[in-house]
Amino acid sequence: MSIYGYLCGTPDEYCTGGKLSTDQSLGHKKYHGDRKGAFKCHVRYLLSLGFVQNAPREFVNPVNGYIRVLSKKSKFGGVLRYGKELQRGMPLETTKGSCARGMVY
Repeated sequence: MSIYGYLCGTPDEYCTGGKLSTDQSLGHKKYHGDRKGAFKCHVRYLLSLGFVQNAPREFVNPVNGYIRVLSKKSKFGGVLRYGKELQRGMPLETTKGSCARGMVY
């Protein structure tokens, strides 16, 4: 298992990731081992909601026609790091002081 995990932004009941005890304020209990897995999980979720895929990262909402463009696979997902005891996923701080809590779902 890697020392980092990635949040996909998918609700836990639809997420295909593994279980992880995370910081309670994140509101997620599942994570992915790599960014590609998180990206695929979110794509699967959007397709299950009825979104139409126009391009690898572009999805159209059938209800209102709005287009949703996901970030690149290499940059996708909120990064988690394991705590000192390697038991709890915590947000990875960035240089600007923001973290995975600021992700828009």
